[in-house]
Amino acid sequence: METYSLIVLLSAAAILVTALMLVHRHNKQQQDALREADLDQETLQQIELIRVQNPSQKDLQAYHLIETERLKVWKSLSTGTSLAPHKLSQMSLELIKNIAVIYFPETENPVFQVSLADLVELNERIVTRIHEHLEDFPLNTIKDLKIQEVLKYKSYYDAFTQFKMVKLAQKHTYLYTLGRYAWMGYNALNPWYWGKKVILTAGKEGALRYLLTMIITIVGEEAVLVYSKRHIRTKATAVEKQIAFEMINMAIADNIVSQEEYEVILEFVLNNPRFSSQLKVTLLKALLRKRLVKSEISLEVHDEKERKRILTEVERVAKADKFGILKKREALRTLEEALQLTSEYRTQLELAPHEEVHSWEIMQQHRRREEALLRLMVQAGALNEPFPDSLQEYIIQRAESYPLPFDEDEQARILRECIMPSSPDALTNLITTKSEKERTISEVLDALFWYLPFTRKKEEFYTQIISALDLKKQRDKFLLQRFERLLPVGKLIEKPPVEVLKALFRAMTQEEQLLALLESASMYQFMISGEKSKKKEAPYWVCVTTTRVFTLAAVMVDQVLYDHLLEFQKDFVVELKRGKLSDTYVLRDANRELHLKSALFHSSNLEKALKPHLLTPKQENVLHA
Repeated sequence: METYSLIVLLSAAAILVTALMLVHRHNKQQQDALREADLDQETLQQIELIRVQNPSQKDLQAYHLIETERLKVWKSLSTGTSLAPHKLSQMSLELIKNIAVIYFPETENPVFQVSLADLVELNERIVTRIHEHLEDFPLNTIKDLKIQEVLKYKSYYDAFTQFKMVKLAQKHTYLYTLGRYAWMGYNALNPWYWGKKVILTAGKEGALRYLLTMIITIVGEEAVLVYSKRHIRTKATAVEKQIAFEMINMAIADNIVSQEEYEVILEFVLNNPRFSSQLKVTLLKALLRKRLVKSEISLEVHDEKERKRILTEVERVAKADKFGILKKREALRTLEEALQLTSEYRTQLELAPHEEVHSWEIMQQHRRREEALLRLMVQAGALNEPFPDSLQEYIIQRAESYPLPFDEDEQARILRECIMPSSPDALTNLITTKSEKERTISEVLDALFWYLPFTRKKEEFYTQIISALDLKKQRDKFLLQRFERLLPVGKLIEKPPVEVLKALFRAMTQEEQLLALLESASMYQFMISGEKSKKKEAPYWVCVTTTRVFTLAAVMVDQVLYDHLLEFQKDFVVELKRGKLSDTYVLRDANRELHLKSALFHSSNLEKALKPHLLTPKQENVLHA
């Protein structure tokens, strides 16, 4: 046996000496390349570990653990660490568990000594930070590398290290060292060759090591913040998140989330300034999956004011749903026990019948009402000419997200209303209650005002829907409320009567923004012909937009709108004549001259609105000369 080993060793030595002679000329170039790779590798290792201020002894232990894990990546072969996704996840989880043990050494399950909200936030922050790093050098060189390729080359490495010749050479250290350097050019015997092939190039190996180090660093930093009880966000944010969790749980208590419930929760989540974009997405995904979110309400953490707010917001969700009354009632009772408060709405539900209200027939009635409403919105939107793409997307999204979603064929039939409209009377038959009617008017107005101007055709359609819903007496009220919502807020914006607003939004385009809307003391006289001619006066309103200046007067006679609009050229000028009680503004351009008096003692706002066009005293002297 010894003779056999001796023969093998001598043969190997002969081969190695021959190889050394063949590749000698390549050694210098290869060594230079490796030297450069080592320099790059040293640079990549320098990932800063962000530490907390005034660290405790446990913090220092945790950071030492993180540093140790980081060094393992650079002091061992990259093939020693599996790159399979579940292995990377396991590596991160092990690090989190080890850090948790440092802070809770005597607890049975240290990793679970924080709240669900903390763990969710830990996951969110880790994912967000890693995603940001993937877009920067050097990780952008490997982010698209297929893990299958990495694992394939790793299998090559594992198989190669099992060769008898390799094991024999590794057993005899001096021979292995000689062979490793002799074959540096071709790497035929060196297991490092297949280790480097894992990531295809030396540069990509460094980037992969950098990725693993960066993951360890981020996971470690965030775990320290969580388990050391250093709150990453303020208490107020935690309260808002708790409210969102409880609202979602209430919505899915009966396994059906109604359109109204969606609207309440969407409004709370999307408009909440304390929520990051990532957290908003996470919360909405939880809502769409319709799975209960585990959350713990602690009387020690939340004071009475915060607990009352949680209950109030959750009640909003319960009130928005007209089905599943019994399950909503039970969910509220459970929440009451956790908050140690009494829900007034829950006591009202005690009077509800024991039979479930959300029968299939009732749900279908609600669905037919929703379809009728979407059809009316399409008809209203079609008056914008052409039909707005954004409105079409909104209607499709709404149809798809309805609790009983509309399929593609149904969506196509709804959108066909823009070319083949149904009778408004037929569509409004199912809309009977006051709240449903008011909601329908609001949605139709949304579509009519999707783009300005508010044309006569739009107003005629609005009047038709008002008539079909039997709301003629409230026609101007709804319209005035919508007009006033469109008006910007400011000292230079006054609220005119509904007839002026109609004429204003009939004249304005989508591209214009209103800067000033002020009433003057000067009157315009309308001469209305007919069987009996009529005269009626109305004040001039000065309208300043981002593109023009015009005056407007409007009156309503026998349900007919009469308006007078006078637009001035861009180079028009304004001469201000001071008076004791009121001032006079003379507006001039090449074609016209208009004298407007300000209201008593109310000239300053008008002066501010027209200031860019006011003549200076010197210009006035030249003009009069």
